[in-house]
Amino acid sequence: MSVVLGAVLLVIARPLLAGLLAAPAAAGRLTDRPWRALAWSVVLAVAAMWLGLGLAFAVPTLPPSFTIMAVAAAEYLAAVLVSGARRRVPRGAAAVPA
Repeated sequence: MSVVLGAVLLVIARPLLAGLLAAPAAAGRLTDRPWRALAWSVVLAVAAMWLGLGLAFAVPTLPPSFTIMAVAAAEYLAAVLVSGARRRVPRGAAAVPA
């Protein structure tokens, strides 16, 4: 019985752990400083966990694993959009008046 339970936990835990790798990837897009990226990855991972669990609690038909991964994916998408917007505007460039 314990062997089956261990195998089931591995099958369930692997996708969750792989999904939580989105937080460090998102943090890497937000800053190019390693220590700041480490702090951002912790904040984003904890936020994904709590927001996902809160969403699963608010909508009982959604499984917690899905909501946590959906929040992590949304955080990554937001980081991609923010980093893309930052890269389009050079640092120190003033806005051109229309």
